This record gives sequence, structure tokens and C-alpha cells, in this order.
Amino acid sequence: ALKVKINDENYYENFVSLTKVLAPDGERISQTGFTIIRNGEQKGVALKRKQETFKEEINKIKADKNEIETQQAPEFLKLIGTLKIANAKQNTIQIVPLKGANPFKQKIKVSEGLSDVVKMYFDEVVEVNLVKRDSKIYELKEIDRY
Repeated sequence: ALKVKINDENYYENFVSLTKVLAPDGERISQTGFTIIRNGEQKGVALKRKQETFKEEINKIKADKNEIETQQAPEFLKLIGTLKIANAKQNTIQIVPLKGANPFKQKIKVSEGLSDVVKMYFDEVVEVNLVKRDSKIYELKEIDRY
């Protein structure tokens, strides 16, 4: 239903990714509330859907994109490290792996739909899911605090 109202694919992906961050974790937080004021009238909306359920929607968005972009099976990679470098002009980030992990020097491409989400994790230890596009390009699929 929401996808019908938000027909721009990048905007929809961004909305779902940001909502996942704001959603309750189901353990410490069971509900997140939002209040809007429209025409002088206040209205509250509760978000009870847990963060983990948004991961399914995000994975579906990514799968749909992968199907459109390529017919061959993509190579996926999970990486844990600190988000240290972000370039807004090139829409890329770099992750510095934790000590003892294999170095990862490739830049990671960030789609427009995830750029707002990435900002929240700068200089934090994160877990990222990537898909390899070619020999030098990895694309960010998901990012979470580790």
C-alpha cells in the first residue's frame, strides 16, 4: 500500500531504511510514536512494527533491483568495521575492518536511497551487506550498528 503512494524507487528505499532505524527493537522499545500537526489539529501515529520486519522489505527491494540490473547470480559480502570515509559527491563510503580482519580497500557505492541512513553511522562500528558489481565495485545493500 505504501509503495503505491511512494512511486519513486530511491525515495521508497530511503523511507523504508530510515523507518527501520526508527522502529522499535521489540526488546527495550516496543513502540515509537510520531505526532503531526496539520491545519492546527494534532494527530499521533504509533509505529509498533519491529526493526527486523523492515529487513525483509529492504531485502525484497534489493532483490528486485538485482533482478532488473543483472540476470547472473550476484556475489554477496558481509563486512564488519568502522565507517571512516564518506564521499557525498561520489556516493561512496569506505569501511575500515576491525583489527585482525582482512583489509578491505575498495570503495563502496551507496545508492541515493541509502545516503541519509549512512550519515547516522559515521565513525561507528557497523555491519554492512554488500553486493559485488564488478571487479572493483561493491554496492551497499544494508548497514546496521554492530
